[in-house]
Amino acid sequence: MSLQPNQRLIVSIDFTPQDPENPKRGLILPRIYRLLDQLMNTSVIVKFNSILRAVGYDLIDVAHDYDLKVFADLKLCDIKQTLGLDGLFLKESKPEIVTVMAQAGIEPLQALKGSLPLTTEVLGITVLTTFNDSSADEMFRCGNVERGVKRFGSLIAEAGLDGGVCAPKEIETLREVFGPERTINTPNIRPIWHRVANDDQNKDRSMTIGDAIRAGATRLVMGRPIVEAADPYAAVMRTLDEIAAAS
Repeated sequence: MSLQPNQRLIVSIDFTPQDPENPKRGLILPRIYRLLDQLMNTSVIVKFNSILRAVGYDLIDVAHDYDLKVFADLKLCDIKQTLGLDGLFLKESKPEIVTVMAQAGIEPLQALKGSLPLTTEVLGITVLTTFNDSSADEMFRCGNVERGVKRFGSLIAEAGLDGGVCAPKEIETLREVFGPERTINTPNIRPIWHRVANDDQNKDRSMTIGDAIRAGATRLVMGRPIVEAADPYAAVMRTLDEIAAAS
């Protein structure tokens, strides 16, 4: 799959309420709109998770009005009938990407995929990045994270989904399962310019842009390096330059 740098960058937008004891959804929306305005001319993909559940799918339409593509990171997981219904309700807003937990099983995954527009890419979540070998084995009886990624990657492929999500360390493993045709989307990516300036990052849980692309990643998910930057637009453009150099 040949993609332009802006098509490979996913900016994660999940702001924490300023007052967790008294969270107000309405207070977060102006911050999101301000960031969308700053990213408007970049044509990147923006990722919504908790805030999308909190304020509803109209936020997808808002982001589209800013000429941005939307990654609806809902991590859906349910029975066949419910996932089919989830797809129908998402269909109106036509998000470019939607996530579902691969552990839901083949028929539910197919139901979601079948109820969404052909233009919506459905990604299966393999093993969440917070798991280690011990916790992955405890949860999935898979031995370790790598085996879990292989198991869920096979389910994703068998269900006919468009791609998957995994941690940077498992990119090569998932690429072996997928072959070249499906996309691999990975979080915990740090641009070199940000990683050098913030050397407290856990290098076992993150990867540079170049390393991730060379390992076989299709798209890269980044949050703090961009959304916490003094100039998010400049941070995006700097990141796109780094993606272009590594591609």
